[in-house]
Amino acid sequence: MKTSASTLHDPSSAAVTRRRVYYLSGFDPRGAAFYHRMYRDEARKQAALSGAEFSVGPRRRESGGVSRWQVTAGWDGQQVETEYLFLGWDDIVRAHWLPKRHQVLAAGVHSLFRYVTHGAFAAIRRAGRGPFFSALFPYVSVALLGVLSSLAGMFAAWLVAAQSGSWPLALASGLLALLAMVVAGLRLAERGGVFWLLRTYVFACLWGKEPIDMLEARMDAMAERILQDSSKQPVDEVLVIGHSVGTMLAVSVAARLLRMVPQGLPAHRLVTLGGCIPLLSLMPSAMVFRQDLAVVGAAKCLPWVDVAAVADPLCFAGSHPLTISGVAAPYQGQPRLVTARFFRLFSTARYRVLKRNKLRLHFQYLMAGEVAGEYDYFRLTAGPDPVKES
Repeated sequence: MKTSASTLHDPSSAAVTRRRVYYLSGFDPRGAAFYHRMYRDEARKQAALSGAEFSVGPRRRESGGVSRWQVTAGWDGQQVETEYLFLGWDDIVRAHWLPKRHQVLAAGVHSLFRYVTHGAFAAIRRAGRGPFFSALFPYVSVALLGVLSSLAGMFAAWLVAAQSGSWPLALASGLLALLAMVVAGLRLAERGGVFWLLRTYVFACLWGKEPIDMLEARMDAMAERILQDSSKQPVDEVLVIGHSVGTMLAVSVAARLLRMVPQGLPAHRLVTLGGCIPLLSLMPSAMVFRQDLAVVGAAKCLPWVDVAAVADPLCFAGSHPLTISGVAAPYQGQPRLVTARFFRLFSTARYRVLKRNKLRLHFQYLMAGEVAGEYDYFRLTAGPDPVKES
C-alpha cells in the first residue's frame, strides 16, 4: 500500500535528539565533497522554508572511503544533533565509468540484449508503464537521435541537390548536417543524463552477472562500520539511506547487518530513495542480491521505508521491490511504500521546467523545494521526529 510522504515521520513517538545517518549515493563518480556541499547548500534553502536553523559542519575524511560531518538543527527551540556519514564507493564507480560515448553505446546495446534475453525487460514491462519507460528512456533517446540525424542529413542533401543540381555537393552537405545533428544531440543527451543512465545500466548488468569483488568487500566494511559505531555510541535513531543505485547497496549492507545481528539493532531504519532495485534483482544470475532482499524483507526488526516519486522517470515508483523481483518474504510488511509528491514543492511554472531535466528531478529527494511541503529530506535526516515504522 502506498502512502503519502506526510506519513514518513512519526511525531507521536519520542523526539530524536541524537541521530546517525549513513548515506550511500547512486552510481556517481562525484565523491563526498560534492554531497557535503549539496547538503550544506540545500539545507540552508530548506531552512528558510521550514523555519528551522541548520548548521552543517566541515567534512572530515576517515578510512575506508568514509567522510563525516556534523549537522546541528534547531526546531522550535528543540535541538537535534546528526552525525552524517557518507559511505563512499565513488572510487569503484570511477573504475567502472566508461569514458567514451561510443564505449557507452556499445556496452549499452550489449546490456539491453542481456536484459531482453534474460526476461528482465519483459518483467519490467509487466511492472507498469512508469518502470518500463524508465528502463526504455536512454535507448529510445539514442534511437530517436539516430532517426532525427538521418532525416536531417537526407533533408539537407535533398535541399542542396534541388538548388544546385550537384549530387556530390548534396552528399557532402547531407553528411555535414547528419554529423552536426549527432554532435548536438549527443551533447544534449549527456546533459540530460542519457549516458549516465546507460552507464548505470551497464554497471547493474555487470553486477547482475556476478558479484563484483571490490564492491562486496566495500559493503562488508560498511556493515562492520555501522555495527561498531552502534556498539560504541548508541543514538536515538540510525538511518541507512540509499539513493538511486545506492538503494541496492543499502539493501545489501542491511542484509549483512542482519546476518551479523539477527535480532536487529535498536532504532535502526533502512530508507531507500528513488530506487531502481529491479535493474539488478531481475537478472536471473543475481541470486546473491535476491537473497539479501529476502533477508531484509523478512526482518521485522529493521523497518524499511521505500520513497519514490511517480514523476521521477529514473526510478521504479509504484513497484514493490520484492514483488517485482520475485522474492517471497515471510513478513509482508516490508518495505512500506511512500510516495513523494514533488509537484507540491514547487510552483507550477518551476515544476514544469524541472520535469524537463530528468536527472535533476531524480536528485530532488536530496534537495530543497521551492515551497514547504510534505517531503523534506532535511527533516528526515536532521529533524526531531523519527521515521515511522508502519
